Amino acid sequence: MALSDPELEPHIASKERLSTLRGFIAHGEYDSKLGVAHVIRLYPMEHEISAATKTDFLQWIWELTPIEANIRPRYSAIRAGVPEGQPIK
Repeated sequence: MALSDPELEPHIASKERLSTLRGFIAHGEYDSKLGVAHVIRLYPMEHEISAATKTDFLQWIWELTPIEANIRPRYSAIRAGVPEGQPIK
């Protein structure tokens, strides 16, 4: 899944113009300037949200968010890939 923003697109150079551009991404593991506690994970993927990313994000949110007991079964089902609306066993 590619992520885009229609408002930004007119301000971004074409893929052809960007074809020779190279990038370097760096971020301090202990960067205190960010101002919030954060987790950094890298995934072998393109500009997308992979299954591993989704799983790790859901685990992260699970650990940080107190979820009421009646919500946990549906949340667990989503993590397990049970489609929305399908009964939870």
